[in-house]
Amino acid sequence: MNISIYTTDYPPMIGGISSYNIALAEVLSSAEEVGTVTVYVFNQKNESTEEADKLNLRRIRTPGLWKFWKEVSSCIRSSHPEEIIHATSLFPTGFFCALASWWYSRVCILSIYGTDILSTKGSFFTNYAKIVALRMATGILAISNSTALLAARKTGIVQTKFLVLSYPMPESPSDEILRTKKSFGFIQEDFVVLFVGHLVKRKGCADLIRAIAQVHNTHVKLLIAGYGPERDSLERLVSELGIVEQVVFIGNQDPKPLYYLAQVFSMPSYFDKVEGDIEGLGIVYLEAQQRGVAVIGTRSGGIPEAMEEGVTGYLVDEHDYKALAEKILYLKNNEEVRNKMGEAGKRFVQKKFGMTKILQRHLDYYASLFKKTC
Repeated sequence: MNISIYTTDYPPMIGGISSYNIALAEVLSSAEEVGTVTVYVFNQKNESTEEADKLNLRRIRTPGLWKFWKEVSSCIRSSHPEEIIHATSLFPTGFFCALASWWYSRVCILSIYGTDILSTKGSFFTNYAKIVALRMATGILAISNSTALLAARKTGIVQTKFLVLSYPMPESPSDEILRTKKSFGFIQEDFVVLFVGHLVKRKGCADLIRAIAQVHNTHVKLLIAGYGPERDSLERLVSELGIVEQVVFIGNQDPKPLYYLAQVFSMPSYFDKVEGDIEGLGIVYLEAQQRGVAVIGTRSGGIPEAMEEGVTGYLVDEHDYKALAEKILYLKNNEEVRNKMGEAGKRFVQKKFGMTKILQRHLDYYASLFKKTC
């Protein structure tokens, strides 16, 4: 079985979808049943080709939609009839893949994450093309039950066409040299709450900042990793609340080493219904729990599926920063509970998102779809 992944999101690009793509490519290429995995990354500044064992990477320049279409269709036309086409970006990549796969009789799978299909942004053509792509695809992978349900409602596609297949977490995370509290101006006694995410409104960083102010404890510190259009307004909010000494912005950084210096992780995202922006799952929650960090999430999108309430952490309602503050303070004052949640988080991620389990489900799904088309 040969597999081709088509995307516009791949490292060094930062983000959940980019992380998902490299994890998926690496785990698939490790399977004995798989011959080769080729990743086609479009919209690149420079073209290049990399080959390593069974994993091949092609970066392709695609200035303009017509060039984009020509490159995607050319790749699919030259693929073997039994090759699995898996598009992990919905538009325009997924649309072009679905169209070319239909024309050349290939098995085509599309992955969706939430905002990509629910967003109200973009032209009528763009939003319609997304629905057409999902209807034409052989199968659809959704990153969470929440994403599958909301996408089915919006598109009118029967929910049985969606298979929920989540992010494949590595069995043993390999992280860079650990950062220390001192490197961020914290002292050992400080209780560090970590936020990781793109600084846009629906990630809820403003609510987390308000929660830190509500705690009324100068030893509770907030470390914010990420960048985005809300950075300036968030810094102003920190100043207005008088907690400048408690909040540190560090911009875009690899978050993995940061989890080890945090006592709690939180990204209190909410569903922006106006723009259709939602957290499909929350991969950062999985990363935090895998490293033994208790988490506090919101009852929004796929976040409740990325943790176990009361066992690996707590859930609060969207925008309820007072409840968020209460949970932060409770975990600060109850180290034993916090440590138990951290250990439970490791088990939860391994059981539900373990690489071996997710890999086998992918392979079984690919095989089942190919048999249906034969």
